[in-house]
Amino acid sequence: MATAAQVQSLIKSYVTSDDNNFQLTVQQILDYENEHKHFNSANTIKTILRTNPKTNKKTYSAKKANRIINNPLIEAAISTVPKNQLVTSEAVESFLQELFEEYKNSEKLRQRGLCNKRKILLEGPPGTGKTMTASIIASKLHLPLYKVQTHHIINSKMGATAVQLNSVFQLIQYNTGVYLFDEFESIGKSRPLINKDQGNADGEMSRVLDSLLQFIENDDSESIILAATNTKYLLDKALFRRFDDVIHYELPDNAEIKQLYKQQFQNNNDAPVLITDKIIEQSKSLCQADIVRICDNAKKYSILHNKPINEMQILRFIDRQKKIYEK
Repeated sequence: MATAAQVQSLIKSYVTSDDNNFQLTVQQILDYENEHKHFNSANTIKTILRTNPKTNKKTYSAKKANRIINNPLIEAAISTVPKNQLVTSEAVESFLQELFEEYKNSEKLRQRGLCNKRKILLEGPPGTGKTMTASIIASKLHLPLYKVQTHHIINSKMGATAVQLNSVFQLIQYNTGVYLFDEFESIGKSRPLINKDQGNADGEMSRVLDSLLQFIENDDSESIILAATNTKYLLDKALFRRFDDVIHYELPDNAEIKQLYKQQFQNNNDAPVLITDKIIEQSKSLCQADIVRICDNAKKYSILHNKPINEMQILRFIDRQKKIYEK
């Protein structure tokens, strides 16, 4: 049952059109109903919210969201990337379809004692689409996207890091959204590696790992938690069991490389750009982000020099991009 203060907060939210305060108050009411085993009441409230376009589909302002959450550890981002912008493997595509379908039918699953996928580990080389995936998920589910500043969570004062982690998971609980923990290995490093770290004499990072494991396991919010890493081997093995799924990203294959180039050049005002076998062959060691940069450079060169994009130009920018990785 809602308290008098909560009822007043709901009325104030309606009068001032404060959707974020409305959601926070409703979440508090839901927590109370669930805690007191009033599941029918809680489920009815959730169904009303999900079937109402006003509460289920909104445009979020990153600036406004940052002001509301008021937490330097979390940065709100605008997620407007359409799903077709992500060029990746069939496995990742299939996973995204499953996630969207389960989220859409989460109430039906909950009635059968099941939960939709919410806690996902994204792992693979840099530039292969992990961050873009977070943006696409937020956009598709009409949720705000929040990027957790993992490096800022670490604090040299004993116990302070766990306190900061707690503040992040409190937001996850009461402010529904998509939360991306990028460079997750910075707070989820395995115990053997922690023990080798000479700067961990006080055992602070071991306590951080314990807290992280507990927070992820105990989270029962409706937020989507995404943890991204380029170095899966650094993560503690116990973390993998806390996630509902692990998604693997790889460098694009030949078909994906060709699709990427075609996608980037599809709005070219000049003649269609021919993606030759030589371009594809020379791009094999590059990630999706590299290919996007190559295409951007080719388009800018074409505009500034009033020349159509051709194979020679693209190969030149491929060579330049590869040299970035040379020692």
